[in-house]
Amino acid sequence: MSKETRNSKYIEFILVIISLIILTIITLCRKQNAEQIKNDYQVSIGHIVKYYPTDPSGRGTIEYCYVANDSVSYYRTIFAKSKFEKENCHNFEKCKDKLYWVIYSTSNPKNSLINLNLEIQGIENPEFPKKLDDFE
Repeated sequence: MSKETRNSKYIEFILVIISLIILTIITLCRKQNAEQIKNDYQVSIGHIVKYYPTDPSGRGTIEYCYVANDSVSYYRTIFAKSKFEKENCHNFEKCKDKLYWVIYSTSNPKNSLINLNLEIQGIENPEFPKKLDDFE
């Protein structure tokens, strides 16, 4: 094996290790942020303002909006873990009026989580979930 090939493999290995470290740090920061929100939160109702399908199973990237107690509208974009039915959000007109529970940090209202498993539009006095497990 030539020296150039060894160096190339070594560099690839280092890049993979660095990528794994960065991915781990990002994952831990997201978990810590979610736990911080769940420990001290306010409740709002949010709605999807944009949906971008990203794979054939119906999963996609969504942007949602909610209003915090400071009367400011906040927006957040996430890759939704929950699956939206293709026919519901691939045709965004069917999806845009759906409402969902949102929790946000009391210390930083732009940090939020949404529960995409529970649609609450059309329900008079919807009951807030007993557990926060489905918020993402």
